[in-house]
Amino acid sequence: MERRERLSLVLLVLCMFLLFLRWRNGSWILAAISEGTPLFLLEIALYLWFLSVTLLWVLRLHRIRKNLAAGEPLRHRSDWRRRAARRFAACALAAMLVVTYYLGLALRLDWLEEQEANAVLPGDLSALPFATLTDLAGGDRWEADNGYPGGCGLVSLSDALAPVVMEFDQTGTVYCGETVLFSGSLHVNYYETAAPFLAQSLLTARHASARRTWESQGVYAPLSLPDLGVEVDAAAAYEALLPTLLLADGSRMVQISLQSFEEELPFGQWARAAAAAFVSAGDWQGK
Repeated sequence: MERRERLSLVLLVLCMFLLFLRWRNGSWILAAISEGTPLFLLEIALYLWFLSVTLLWVLRLHRIRKNLAAGEPLRHRSDWRRRAARRFAACALAAMLVVTYYLGLALRLDWLEEQEANAVLPGDLSALPFATLTDLAGGDRWEADNGYPGGCGLVSLSDALAPVVMEFDQTGTVYCGETVLFSGSLHVNYYETAAPFLAQSLLTARHASARRTWESQGVYAPLSLPDLGVEVDAAAAYEALLPTLLLADGSRMVQISLQSFEEELPFGQWARAAAAAFVSAGDWQGK
């Protein structure tokens, strides 16, 4: 009985530790948007079910062990078959929900991969609610590099917590007239969330996720924010192979990473241009 009680305690502590790892630093919102809110809520329900069942089992074993240590006999209830049937039904239902969760997660991941593989070419880059290469470099046109057919792609997703989710990639050369201003690649993650606190939570979560990922490889370094020239609710910047800017304003959040192929664009210059375009763009919903 003592061994069973210790094993149950270990399972309880392990489950709580996994919960801490899963959702520390606001990473719960990244999981919810990535998995889809319904699957995420199912995951929470399964975690809470396992925690409650394990806790009740630990308490029951502790009570039985104390009674046995006091010399009391085990007390068998007359309706143990009915109780066993209820426990079996609950375990069967939990097993079905676990299978449903992992099946749904696999389908969700396949769908996300399909969306990324079928990225579309936006018809009007100037209508996007964030800066493009032309905006960042201050040019009047851009051309895709020969090695990157099309030069850019846009993936649009949606979720209850973030009705608009966009991933945008652009690679090419920016010109002013015939003068080359910049040659490089841009990657953008853009969100329009259901509430302003979700946008700021996303900024914190994406920043923390990048720090955890790149610090272990020794390539993470925080960047000082320049004067952006506009008011935003939250901002952060870091460098991990590429300089990256994160901005949150109202219910919107954007993360921008810029790679230079030749001469680098000063971070302060393109950060100000990115902030100005982001604040002035407004919501993408309905456009």
